[in-house]
Amino acid sequence: MTSLDSKTFRELISSFPSLQGKLRNGYAEFAPFDGDLVDQLCTSSYVIPFVSDTECLVTCRANGQWVLPGGTLEPGENWVETGKRELMEETGSLINQIYPVGMYHCVSQAKSPPKPHLPHPEHVRVVSWAIAEQVKRPSDPDMNSKIVDVRVVHFKEAKSLFGPTSPDFGDLYEFAYRAKQIQNTLSQ
Repeated sequence: MTSLDSKTFRELISSFPSLQGKLRNGYAEFAPFDGDLVDQLCTSSYVIPFVSDTECLVTCRANGQWVLPGGTLEPGENWVETGKRELMEETGSLINQIYPVGMYHCVSQAKSPPKPHLPHPEHVRVVSWAIAEQVKRPSDPDMNSKIVDVRVVHFKEAKSLFGPTSPDFGDLYEFAYRAKQIQNTLSQ
């Protein structure tokens, strides 16, 4: 699993203003993947699953909000295991390959972590792209996420689904597509 080096990440992110600076109400910054920080501070893993070269899966909650597939680490899990589990639960898909593209480096304003085993207040949320294959209907046992719709869309269409409420999420789909192209070139 190779991640983008810091220089390539910075060059790529320069095309995505919505991914720069303080995000998510000022408590997060989208940063290059840092394996050491992830090992210490990871709380969540989100996956942009490609089912073809340009088509991805997107998920929608019962409240109509489009969200990135993924979620919170369970005790003993790492970001890869969480990404695989969450993608199966929320989209019914297996991950064949997974590559980190970056991470949200966050500082929570909450008094305590959402679950006792998670780092707090500083934490990271890994964002990766994956080659995935839908093999069954989503099971989504976590009633909190309430995923009600899973769609296959061109990576550029994701931007319109996330819209103005989550422009960084929409741009993450194109960012992941470009990272995928770079990482595939580097591995040849």
